[in-house]
Amino acid sequence: MIISPLSRHVRTIRPQLRLVPTPDPQDRSIGSTSGVRDRVDVFLDMGYVIRSARTAFGWRVGSRTPDPLATAREILALRYRSSELGTVHVFDGLHDPDRRPLDHHRMLDWKHQVEASGEVIVHLRPLQYLPDGGFRQKEVDTSLAFAMDDAARSGRTEAIVAFTGDRDLLPAARRVIAADVRFESACWGQRGGIFLPEERTWTHRLGRAAYQRCTATGEFGDAA
Repeated sequence: MIISPLSRHVRTIRPQLRLVPTPDPQDRSIGSTSGVRDRVDVFLDMGYVIRSARTAFGWRVGSRTPDPLATAREILALRYRSSELGTVHVFDGLHDPDRRPLDHHRMLDWKHQVEASGEVIVHLRPLQYLPDGGFRQKEVDTSLAFAMDDAARSGRTEAIVAFTGDRDLLPAARRVIAADVRFESACWGQRGGIFLPEERTWTHRLGRAAYQRCTATGEFGDAA
């Protein structure tokens, strides 16, 4: 298990989560009608992945950084359609090398480690520093939206799963569907994700056991 350096320092902002409407299970296609597996690209808003785990499972349980590749595989295990993992895209913030050199280099080391499998791409955007001394992610949602759109129009994927709670990404989700690619979301527990009611999109809900498998090794981040 690899601990993201950013997760140890970022201020905890409790996400605004809501109950995700549940489509009729009969609307989920069981198995692939052609016998060919879906290629699925997974997009992880890492800040949301970390924060929402704390909300879903409690501070001590949700203080670890889930492994991106393990998280993507847990999501695919929940799909009713036959699936194979494509690319896992991870989006996170990067500290300024002059302001926070140690955190900057730790994050680059983490990026290098998680990309070693060849199945994960980490997209880092510079963090925005606040007058009170804190910081927040900036342009992550824009980067994620463009990457989803590029993947949907590449012709190399049949489905995209976004692990995010940012409703600003709903237009990007609609563009994915317009490109004739399935759009799905993911969350920890029973609350979270994003949902398009008019499209009856599906949200994969990963439970505590899945979270523990994704964080099977390593130490707690901020927990005492």
